[in-house]
Amino acid sequence: MVITRTKTYKKYGPEQIARFIYILQETGATVPKVAEACGILTSSAYKLLNQFNDSNEIILPGSKSTQKE
Repeated sequence: MVITRTKTYKKYGPEQIARFIYILQETGATVPKVAEACGILTSSAYKLLNQFNDSNEIILPGSKSTQKE
């Protein structure tokens, strides 16, 4: 009998994603540096950032826009 593991992708919590976006916006640091500081893979960080930018700056389910009015 052979047991194979399926590849699982790391899931990031809402707080972790929000922290990533917040630090990125507030510091202007590069995506790779902020991703590393938040424990997010760089490739995932770019996907999250693109999703954030494409979704009217809403990335988390049930969240409201983070734009200042």
